[in-house]
Amino acid sequence: MSSMVRGDLVSQPAGVTDLPYREEHITVGGGDKQQFFYDMNAKMEDEGRGGKKRKRDGDTAPPKPSGPCWFCLSSAEVEKHLIVSVGTHCYLALPKGGLTEDHVLILPIGHHANLVDLPEEVEQEVSKFKSALRKMYKKAGKVPVFFERNYKTQHLQIQVVPVDKDLASTVKKVFLENAAQLELDLNEIPSHVPLSQLAVQGQAYFYAETPDKEKLFGRIVKNFPLQFGREVLADTRLLDMLERVDWKACSTNKEEETEATKQFRKMFSQFDFTME
Repeated sequence: MSSMVRGDLVSQPAGVTDLPYREEHITVGGGDKQQFFYDMNAKMEDEGRGGKKRKRDGDTAPPKPSGPCWFCLSSAEVEKHLIVSVGTHCYLALPKGGLTEDHVLILPIGHHANLVDLPEEVEQEVSKFKSALRKMYKKAGKVPVFFERNYKTQHLQIQVVPVDKDLASTVKKVFLENAAQLELDLNEIPSHVPLSQLAVQGQAYFYAETPDKEKLFGRIVKNFPLQFGREVLADTRLLDMLERVDWKACSTNKEEETEATKQFRKMFSQFDFTME
């Protein structure tokens, strides 16, 4: 690979869906180990961070996918305008067609397929991002719902959608009732039971954490509705926005996405542990 030009290294085969982040955000350093560096200031406005730089505990090459991946931060097509914050092992980014303006994704930097697949250090940083987001939403009178669909995806995407704090105790009921109506396998699991005991490697599943930290888990066999998590949160008893279930119907242009990311980054800045 050392003899290949950069264009060959980052090229995507035909038919691959573009990743919502751009390649110029990434630089690759040489040496004995390949290292990836993420320039959060490239062609970006300073968001009032006082020039502080993110701490790094030692850069190591993240795991690599066997083929093109939409969400590996070192992938070719990286639209940096959607990235909110980059840690050592994970990053935050706004989704395309978010359900709400404060809907965000927690994603591992390296290639990890699901929560069961996460190394301990990545899992710990996921928890740090969750904690920071809880604090941010609390200030706005909201509480987050976290969910993952490990089905027809190849890279872990933890969807984070907040609801009004007064609806916190309603979330579990709405999830379970929607699942029952669709005849889906979804049940509450004890808080102390790890996912690794429920889903072996390769097992498709849906997983959610309610604002009250209740855990819901269901094995997926086939024909699982891809927008199930959004359908539940868009329910009239929660966000009441059924017209926004399909993310494609919520898509905006790049200028609007850039402004939305800027506003989210500003809102998150005082809780962003990566800038300490």
